[in-house]
Amino acid sequence: MKIREDINDILPLTLIDTGFGDERFMLECTGCDTLRNGDLSGRFEVVYKSRGMDCRFECELTAEDIYLFFRELDNAWDIKYAKNSEAVLRSSYHSERSELRFVFDEKCKCHISGKFANRSDGYKSSISFETDVDLSVIPEILVGCDSLFQK
Repeated sequence: MKIREDINDILPLTLIDTGFGDERFMLECTGCDTLRNGDLSGRFEVVYKSRGMDCRFECELTAEDIYLFFRELDNAWDIKYAKNSEAVLRSSYHSERSELRFVFDEKCKCHISGKFANRSDGYKSSISFETDVDLSVIPEILVGCDSLFQK
């Protein structure tokens, strides 16, 4: 299948990379599978690094979840350059397992908070974090997500 080959040529693809100080949160698309009806399903991994912690694990998200977040973040970014807006990435099946929230205040500062459960161990362990990021990461996130959907 031509589409699948094109997508796999760009994988793994970093969709989100906050790259803040000693802490770093990343979300990557690591693979695509063809479903029975011919649609594609993505596999997504969380990468979280901070002092004393360096972990990577598969999380529960779908390509549709990523697309809805991409549209929401793009809209939030357009509202007076992100003033008083919000974009949320969450699992459409179990929002308590995967959620990432970008909140922009009246000064256009961005606060990110998230919680992701580890799919590999049956969701028994998870990470949660929050931090403020520089707005320069937002266009990079939009470009990363758009790259996935262009393929």
